[in-house]
Amino acid sequence: MTALVGPAAAGSNLLVTFERPVVALARVVGLALLSGGVAAFAGLLYRSYARQRIPEGLAVLVGLGAVGALLNTETALYQFLDSGTAVPSTGRALVNVAAFALGAVTAVAGGHVGTAVANAFAVSGAAELEGDLSRLVQAVGRFVAVELPASVEDIDGYDPVAPETKAVLAETTLRFPRGLTVAELRDRLVTRLRDDYGVGHVDVDLSADGTVSYLAVGGRAAGIGPTLPPGTVAAAVRADPAFSASPGDRVQVWR
Repeated sequence: MTALVGPAAAGSNLLVTFERPVVALARVVGLALLSGGVAAFAGLLYRSYARQRIPEGLAVLVGLGAVGALLNTETALYQFLDSGTAVPSTGRALVNVAAFALGAVTAVAGGHVGTAVANAFAVSGAAELEGDLSRLVQAVGRFVAVELPASVEDIDGYDPVAPETKAVLAETTLRFPRGLTVAELRDRLVTRLRDDYGVGHVDVDLSADGTVSYLAVGGRAAGIGPTLPPGTVAAAVRADPAFSASPGDRVQVWR
C-alpha cells in the first residue's frame, strides 16, 4: 500500500478543498439561471395572453417551482441509484437554500425580461399589421367587452327603431370571446343586435380595441306592399293569359 505524503498530499487536499466551493457555486448559479429562464418564459406567455405584466409573486412561484422539481427529481434518482438515504448532507442543504434564495431574485428579473420581450414583439407586430383589416382585436383578459355608445342614431331610409329599444341599447356592454379579428367581431356584434334586440339594420364603426364610436340602427322593412310580409319577395312575370282569366285565379309558373 502506498501512502501519499509530503507536498503531493498537501496539493491533493488543496485541490479537493478548492474544487468543492467551485462545484457548489456552479450549482447555485445554474439553478438560479434555470429559475430566471423559466420565469422569463412565463412572463412572455403571460404578457402575450393576459396583456399585462406578470406579477412578481407568480414569477417567483414558477421559477422556484422549476428549481424544486429538478432538486426533487435529482434526490429521487440519488436515493434509487446510490445510497438510498433520504437525508441530504449539510453542505448540499446549504447549497440548495442558497440556490432558492438567488433563484427568487433571478425569477423576478426573468419575469421583467419576458415582459419586455413580449412588449417588443407586440410593438413590431403592430407596426407590421398597421392597416390590415384582418388583425386581431386588442383585448385585455379572456374576453372582448364591447360597450355601445350612449347615443344610438337612426339609419336614413329605414323605419326608425322604437325609442325603448334604443334606450336599452345605449351604454350596454356585450361580451365576445377573444381571438376574433376586427371583421369577425363586427359581424358578431351586428348579428347579436339583430337577433337579441330585433333590429333590422345596423351601421357601426368599430376600432381595433373593440370600442364603438358610432352606432345607428334601423327597423325592419314593412314589405313591398300590404300583402307581402317581411321576409318575402315579389317577382314580375310576363304572360299571355286566357280571355277568361280574372284576378284571384290560380296561376302555375313553369320554367
